[in-house]
Amino acid sequence: MLTQVVVGSLRSAARRCVATTLRRNIGMSAVVYQKVNMDPIQKAFVDKIHAYATKSKAAGGKLVEVTPEFEQQMKSDLLKIEKQYGATGKDMTKFPEFTFTDPELEKVDLGLTQEEIQAQMEAKTKTKLTEDVEEGGQDEENIPYFDKY
Repeated sequence: MLTQVVVGSLRSAARRCVATTLRRNIGMSAVVYQKVNMDPIQKAFVDKIHAYATKSKAAGGKLVEVTPEFEQQMKSDLLKIEKQYGATGKDMTKFPEFTFTDPELEKVDLGLTQEEIQAQMEAKTKTKLTEDVEEGGQDEENIPYFDKY
């Protein structure tokens, strides 16, 4: 009897393990299969990217297949930007670096303990209630706008 229970629980645990492994393998093989059989347009795009990467490495990280006119135009544009924004000596082709720091917050301390603050809040509430009772029990905030004016 006891052995049947143990064997049954081991069998169900093994079944869960096998099911999980199969599910993962099927998921991975789907990804591998997609990489092998590429769409012709996607393959052409990937080939162009690889060709550009090799040309870029050969050019030393600079622009690929640049004409002298384009280089001259780019230099004149960069000089114009440097003069316009006062950025002489800085590399304008590089992405700017940002550094953000959190401001230092001052601790707000009224010099009161938690009990004193609670007592002040209760005193304000009591005075508000007594004022309401003396005024006839109607808060001005509870009167609709069209009744006020």
